[in-house]
Amino acid sequence: MSDIFKEVDEDLRRDQLDKLWRHYGAYVIAGAIAIVLATAAYVYWQNYRLKQVMAEGDAFFQAVMLRSASQEREAAQAFSALADRSSDGYGMLARFNEAGTLADRGELAQAVDIYDRLSSSASDRTLRDIATLCSVSLSLDTVDPAELKARLDPIAAPDNPLRFSARELLALLALRKGDSAVAKQMFTELSTDKSVPQGIRARAQEMLPTFGS
Repeated sequence: MSDIFKEVDEDLRRDQLDKLWRHYGAYVIAGAIAIVLATAAYVYWQNYRLKQVMAEGDAFFQAVMLRSASQEREAAQAFSALADRSSDGYGMLARFNEAGTLADRGELAQAVDIYDRLSSSASDRTLRDIATLCSVSLSLDTVDPAELKARLDPIAAPDNPLRFSARELLALLALRKGDSAVAKQMFTELSTDKSVPQGIRARAQEMLPTFGS
């Protein structure tokens, strides 16, 4: 008698499972397929990005070699092409190098335009500040000193890692304006502060004799 009840119970459970599968089976299959497709897409993307990064690295190296060989026009074109097809990583480095190469060729207006775009579009604050410093350094003789000072002052703040580069440019800007006393004071501070990078400190020391005693 117990065997009969057991068989009936198993039939009922089987019937319930059949109904559940008919109702939800399609969703289970769809979910499983989605997981497989997502995994496959992720693996494909990883492989694609690896190949893309390797290709971008090679293109960047080739452009650097052109610049090292003093082939500035070809280098600028190579950097520009790489930056156009890569929005980050090598693309950002390529855009900076494109501007630098244009500056080497004496095409200062074009270089400044790129630096100015980078100073507002780069995702990282430090990169934006570097672009600003590069733009200002190429504009010291041509742009209104007040405008340049307004761009440099935030970077010269005590908490900015690029403050000493900004202060060096501010000293040169003061010199351009004819503020010799201010320029001398700033160069003196840069030449005596041990926390100032050696290159900046050395240039400041070289500038001081020009002010006399």
